[in-house]
Amino acid sequence: MIEGTTIPGAKRLPVVLAGAWKSPARLSWEGGATCSEPMVAVAFLRCGHHVDWGLSCRSDSPTIETGILFACREADRFVQVNFSINGGGLRWTSLLPSSTYRPIIPANSRLETGTVGIIARVEGEPIIDLLGLFIAKTDTIGGRNRIWHLRPQYHDRLPPVLKRPLTYGRSGEFDDLNCEPTAAASPTVDR
Repeated sequence: MIEGTTIPGAKRLPVVLAGAWKSPARLSWEGGATCSEPMVAVAFLRCGHHVDWGLSCRSDSPTIETGILFACREADRFVQVNFSINGGGLRWTSLLPSSTYRPIIPANSRLETGTVGIIARVEGEPIIDLLGLFIAKTDTIGGRNRIWHLRPQYHDRLPPVLKRPLTYGRSGEFDDLNCEPTAAASPTVDR
């Protein structure tokens, strides 16, 4: 299961995810992930055992944009779920339980750099999990075309499921055969 997977030796810093659904009529959640220092991220979208991933852009800001958009016709239950973290965008289609359904994204969710955490679960047909891996920018190096990768000193100890997303390319996919697609994990909530 990808959630909870960590980068051995990487910095562990608290990340607070905050945002809101913009309005009942608008099908977008807009927010940001904030840390004590600049960071980058990998967005993961899981449907069953299939996982798509995309790298964020590099940033010098301690807050990076995070968003969810349901693209559909008004009052339609069949949507394209768009998920992005600072430019690393992914999408999948799902049939929602109702046209007014919105996944719950707890206010001030707490995640941690270096660990994959669940951001939201879209309870449609199929179920879609939206996950993020935030990484302190100092644990990465810049590459060509504004692509970043994890510093080489971490490569040998990386879990296999994170090896390709953190060492090669801008986006891709893999099968998470150890996941239990119906098991819901939830972020810690600061009340």
